[in-house]
Amino acid sequence: YEFDYHKDDFNYSRALPSAGGLQVFVGPFSNSNSLLNMSLSQLADIALSNGGMLSAGHAFHQYRVSYAEENAFYPAFDQIKLSWQWDHFVHYTGRISPELEISGGLRTHYFSDGGYFRLSPRAELTLHASDMMVYKAGYSRNYQFLHSLGIDQYVMSDFWVISNKKYGPAHTDNLIAGVYLRPARGHFLQAEGYVKLSEN
Repeated sequence: YEFDYHKDDFNYSRALPSAGGLQVFVGPFSNSNSLLNMSLSQLADIALSNGGMLSAGHAFHQYRVSYAEENAFYPAFDQIKLSWQWDHFVHYTGRISPELEISGGLRTHYFSDGGYFRLSPRAELTLHASDMMVYKAGYSRNYQFLHSLGIDQYVMSDFWVISNKKYGPAHTDNLIAGVYLRPARGHFLQAEGYVKLSEN
């Protein structure tokens, strides 16, 4: 990912505490951003004797993020950050009874910039109440170490930054529940509820 932006008539505004007002003026503004992500991953699937499936693996990411900016308030800013992320995960899907199916797993994250270690669990239960009725409920947590930011009055692409010691990773908690009905062959009805809780 890469972009460059320049605008000669960018609208600036800043508070003037001494005058008790707001200064508005026009001036040049430019910035550029690039993101390079190199990844390596491995996955192994194991079919178990009870009919379940066990998956395990890891994923390694190397990030190179650069950001440069020139504006009317501060001297030219130019920064390049190199960080890496290493995830390990395990996941199981299977039945504990003819009616109840479970799916669950755990993903670990380690992010080098800030030394963050995080856990992302996930679980889902599926109840086959009958040939026509199925109930499902699930929960998952996800962490984000790359962040997309925007600037007011800015109409071009957002830019990417990475987590660091001062600004940690964001995470989201997802909850889902649903009812799935098949009243007749070839006909399906479903109702789902979804909640997403985010913390930046």
